[in-house]
Amino acid sequence: MTSIAIRAVLGFSLLRLALPAVSAQTLPSAGTAATVRALESAWAQAEGGKNAKVVDAILDDAVIFVDAKGNLQTKADYLSEILAAAPHQQSVTETIAIHDYGKTVVAVGIYRERGIRDGHPYALRRRFVDTWAYKNGRWVCIAGAATTLSR
Repeated sequence: MTSIAIRAVLGFSLLRLALPAVSAQTLPSAGTAATVRALESAWAQAEGGKNAKVVDAILDDAVIFVDAKGNLQTKADYLSEILAAAPHQQSVTETIAIHDYGKTVVAVGIYRERGIRDGHPYALRRRFVDTWAYKNGRWVCIAGAATTLSR
């Protein structure tokens, strides 16, 4: 066998050994998954009701967002946007998958939102990716991104 072939076989063997460990890490514990799902739900309800105090408590002070238009937002930017926006009539999570990496969790899902903006009804559907960290005895969102989907 050539050295390239030996390295390829060795690399493939190491990858096969590593895959079970990676797969085990992505399976959330029932408690962690339920907690993050509840936080995502509380966040959606608080945002829709313009309750910046609740959203503030859910977000880490250093959180960073990429909004649906691709803009970066700090926590202060995000909270200001919530207070300036009209309340949502409805915000429903369609799907959510929780990937647990110990003290970090990634939530990936789709939500629908309906409301009235500038006197006109609107409805949108977005995919989100939120990263959560276990800090000081509680889960807080440290990063998030959302993109608008076609219906």
